[in-house]
Amino acid sequence: MTLQNTVVQADFYREEKTCTGCDVSKPLSGFHRQKDGVFGRHSRCIECSEKRRKANYRSSDQHAKYEAKKLQPKVTPHFITCNRCGETKEYSEFHRASNHITGRQQICKKCKNSAHTKRRHEDDVFREKLKKQHRLRRRKYRYGITQEMFDALFIAQEKKCAICEKELLNKPNLDHCHATGKIRGILCAPCNFMLGAINDREDLLLRAIQYLAKYRDIK
Repeated sequence: MTLQNTVVQADFYREEKTCTGCDVSKPLSGFHRQKDGVFGRHSRCIECSEKRRKANYRSSDQHAKYEAKKLQPKVTPHFITCNRCGETKEYSEFHRASNHITGRQQICKKCKNSAHTKRRHEDDVFREKLKKQHRLRRRKYRYGITQEMFDALFIAQEKKCAICEKELLNKPNLDHCHATGKIRGILCAPCNFMLGAINDREDLLLRAIQYLAKYRDIK
């Protein structure tokens, strides 16, 4: 191994590097990664790189346009013409839009709803996506459970019903205590309906077991 290769190898395992901006020696973790840079890092530290980026942005035309747009007062007209149907309607008929000078979208609510309804009826993938989003919001709102928590419970049950132990292939039901609202497990539709039909009464379940045992021999 030559002396040059030895120096390069020693430099590769260095843990610190001097920033060319502030001239301070810092750990390599304080520099952005760069394939063609010395030690595989940027020449400036993260703080200096951020300061330089902000300085370049402030001097650019994009920043000037952004500042001018912020100073420009928003105009709230009494009427807006819809870009889709061409009708002139009151601005209350348009959804809010903070990034537009009028403060409203340029497509009226009626056209928005019509396009959404049409897509929901014609696009099967979009319709299933909406149903999934609705289930997730409903679980989060009613039971305080996220999709990650639901998946963890589902895997813990080996993807089977907690009562009949059948494999859950279609739309598993999240069972909860109606008195406290706490989650108990994941059930299939028939088992979940059974608990709901008897209102979680254990005495009725015992009487049902006794009833079945009494007439076990009847065929």
